[in-house]
Amino acid sequence: MNQLKDYLQSHLKNYIQFDRTKCIIGIVLAVLTCILFALSGDWGTVCLCAVLFPVFGSVKFSLPKTWMSYLVFAIWAGVAVWFVKIAPAYTMDLVHNTWETDEILFLNYLCIFITLATVFTITLKPKLAVTLGSFLLLLLAVINGFVYPFRGRELGYMDLFAIQTAINVAGQYHVKFTLNILYVIVRWIAILFIGYSLPELPRLPRLIPRVIGAFTVVVMCLSLNPLTSNVPIKTWASEGTRLNGFYINVYMTVRDASMEKPPKYSPTTVEQLAGEYLVTEAVKDPSELPDVVVIMNESYADLRMFGGLNTNRDVTPFIDSLTENTIRGYALTSVYGGNTANSEFEFLTGHSMAFFPDSSVPYQQYINKQTHSLVNVMEGYGYQTVGTHPYWESGWSRDIIYPYLGFDTITFADDYANNYPVRHYTSDRDMFEYVLEHLNSNDPHKPMFLFGVTMQNHGGYDYEGEDFTQHIQLQGYEKEYPLATQYLSLLHETDMAVEYLVNELEKREKPTILLMFGDHLPQLDQNFYDDIYGKKIETPLEKQQYYTVPFFIWANYDIPEKTIPYSSFNYLPVHLLENAGLPLSPYLRFLKSTEEIIPALNYRGFYSKEKNALITYSEASPKEQEALNQYQALVYNHLFDRKNKNTIFFP
Repeated sequence: MNQLKDYLQSHLKNYIQFDRTKCIIGIVLAVLTCILFALSGDWGTVCLCAVLFPVFGSVKFSLPKTWMSYLVFAIWAGVAVWFVKIAPAYTMDLVHNTWETDEILFLNYLCIFITLATVFTITLKPKLAVTLGSFLLLLLAVINGFVYPFRGRELGYMDLFAIQTAINVAGQYHVKFTLNILYVIVRWIAILFIGYSLPELPRLPRLIPRVIGAFTVVVMCLSLNPLTSNVPIKTWASEGTRLNGFYINVYMTVRDASMEKPPKYSPTTVEQLAGEYLVTEAVKDPSELPDVVVIMNESYADLRMFGGLNTNRDVTPFIDSLTENTIRGYALTSVYGGNTANSEFEFLTGHSMAFFPDSSVPYQQYINKQTHSLVNVMEGYGYQTVGTHPYWESGWSRDIIYPYLGFDTITFADDYANNYPVRHYTSDRDMFEYVLEHLNSNDPHKPMFLFGVTMQNHGGYDYEGEDFTQHIQLQGYEKEYPLATQYLSLLHETDMAVEYLVNELEKREKPTILLMFGDHLPQLDQNFYDDIYGKKIETPLEKQQYYTVPFFIWANYDIPEKTIPYSSFNYLPVHLLENAGLPLSPYLRFLKSTEEIIPALNYRGFYSKEKNALITYSEASPKEQEALNQYQALVYNHLFDRKNKNTIFFP
C-alpha cells in the first residue's frame, strides 16, 4: 500500500502542479460570479462557480506528449465547440425553442469548424485556435443577444456597414444583461479555465499542418455555397436562430450581400440610358395637387382566381362594386404567406425582386443608408409624407428603413386608438379612421402622401376570441377548412372598412386618390387551394396563382375606368402618379417604358406580351431579355454601385 501511495504521489507531482497566480484569479472570478448569480437567486450556479474556478485555477496538468494529450484536448475542444453552437440560442432565450434539422446542425458546426481551422492555419496552436475562434463566434452571439431586443431582428453581414447609425442611436437604448447572456459569458470563461489547466500539445512543424489546414479551410468554404443553396435565409424575428441556426444564417447574409454585375453593365451605359428619360415637366402648385393614399393591405387576396369559391355570402361585395373612377387589376407579388417587406420594397423603390437572390430581404440586407424612393419623388412635388403601420415599429426594421426611404413622419402601434380591434390586432376600420384623421388635419395648402401597411388580416387564422365575427362560411366542400373560413371572414371585415373609407373620402372637397393592393396571399391549408382549383396545383404556371393579388385605384374625381389584367408592384407607382396628375420621375418613365415590353414580373417569371402568357426568364425573347438587362442594370446601379450611382435616375 505504501509503495502504491509513493508511486501515485511521485507521478502526481509530475502530472499536477499548483499554479498560484491562476488560483488567485480563480478565487476572484468565483467571488464575482457567485455574487452575480446569488443576486439572481441561481444557487446551483453559485455552488458550481464556487468550486470550479478555485479548483481549476489551482492546478495545471502535465501529461506525456502522447495520444493521451491529444485525447484530452479533443474532449475539451468538443465541449467548447458544442457550447459555441448552443450559445446563440441561450443569448436569445430560445434554448428550448429551436427546430433545427440534422442538415442545419451540420451546417452550423461546419461554420464553427471553418472559423477554428482558419485560426489554427494562421497560428498553428490548437488550443489558441479553439480559444480565439470560438471567442469570435461567441462575441457575435452575445452582441446579437444585446441587439435583438432593440431591433426585432438578428445580426447580419450588412450590419457591419451600419455601425455609425448604431453609434448615433446608442444613447437611446439601455443595455440589459439577461441571465442567459450572463450564463453564456461565465460558462465560456469556465471552459477556458479548464482548457488552460490542460497540458500543452507537442509543437507542430510549420509547413505541413499549415498546408493541410489551409486546404481544409478552402474545401469547407467552397462546400458551403452548394450545401446552402436550398436553405432560405431567415430575417424575420428570431427565425434565423430558431430555424437556421445563428451561424449559418449569418453566413447566408454574407452569401447574399451583393449581386453580380448584370450582363454588359457599365456606369456609362446607365448614364446614356438616363439621358433618354431626362424630361422636365411642370408640376402644379402644391395646393392644387390631390392627397395620395396607398394602403398595402395585409394578406388581401381574391381566392376566386383559383376557381370555384362557394360561400354563404359575397366576401368583398363593396370592393367588387367599385367601377366609377376606378382602375382595377391583378399584380404579381414575389412572396407568399409572408415576407411582407419585399412587397413594400418593390412598390416604394420600383425595384423588382426578380433581380435579387432567392429568400433575400432588401430591407434587412441592402438598405443601410438614405435610399432614393417614391417617397423622395413625392417630397419633390411638395408632399408631406407619412409611413404608418399599426404594429411593432421594429417589424422588418421599419423604424430604421422608413427614414432611409425619406418619410417625414412615421407612426406605429402606439399611435392608434384601437376602437374596433379584431383578433387583438388594429382593425382595418381603425387604421382607416387614423388615415382620415391625418388627411383632415393636414395643412390644406400642402398635399399628403400616406403609405400604410395594415395588420388585421395577418396570418394565424385559428383565433378564438370575442373580437372576431365569423361572417363567411364555406359551402359545398367535403372537408372543413377552418383557417380559410376565418381568413375569408377577415376579408369581409376589410371590405366593410374599405366601404367606410371610400364613402368618407368621397365627401372630401380636396381631390384624393386611393391605391390599395395586397402584399401576398394567405398561407392556408394546401388542400383548400387544390380543392377550389379543382385539382392539385403543380406546374410553375399554376403556382403563379399563389403570387397574384388584386389591386384597385379609386379617386373622388374623374379618372379613366379600366382593367389591368397583369401588373406588378414595381409598376403601380406609374399608374398611381399618372392618375394623380403628377409627372413621372426619370426612373418611373423608364419603368413605364419597360412595362410596355414586360407588363408584369416577379422572382418566378414574367408576363410575356409577345407570347400572351406567363413564362420563365429562360424563355425570354431577345427584345424582352434586353429590357430585363437594362432594368437589372439600374437596380444594380442604385443599390450596389454606390460610387457610380446615377443621380438622374436616383438623385
